[in-house]
Amino acid sequence: MVPENILHETIGKLLVSASQTNNRVFTSFPVDTALYKQNYSSMVNSTIKKYGLVEWKAIAMTNEIHGHTG
Repeated sequence: MVPENILHETIGKLLVSASQTNNRVFTSFPVDTALYKQNYSSMVNSTIKKYGLVEWKAIAMTNEIHGHTG
């Protein structure tokens, strides 16, 4: 099991990377609605417009991580 402090630190770094160009995996965070499942694609643009890219990235990454860790 991964220690909680490492998870928090890693998630924090991922969120900050939305406003920096030092992403590790993405050249830029995917915002093309065609890349998301239908349930999520309909909310991508409106969420980014209302809350910003950093918040969208937090939502998407949290959902993805939760799906892998239960």
